[in-house]
Amino acid sequence: MLVATVRQNGRVAVLPEKTRVAFHGRMSFAAFSLRKHWIDGHVVLGRLRDSARFRSVQFFSPGNVLHTFRLTGPEQVDAEVADWLREAFQRQIDA
Repeated sequence: MLVATVRQNGRVAVLPEKTRVAFHGRMSFAAFSLRKHWIDGHVVLGRLRDSARFRSVQFFSPGNVLHTFRLTGPEQVDAEVADWLREAFQRQIDA
């Protein structure tokens, strides 16, 4: 479900790594770590976004703000998550 949601935005490579799966266009813009009962994810956005669903936010540089979140079921891949992924995808295209 995550892959389909991300690919609605355009051409994306899915990069399985040792501890996570990254989504990559021109650069990696989102990643997910699979756990037994949930998925931990993050998106890199160009600005601070406000959502109670973000577990933490880290500012790396102007225009590089990492937002972490946790998904506990497929129903949580909703319009809000799709919007984060769309914005992260578009940011890396525009960079």
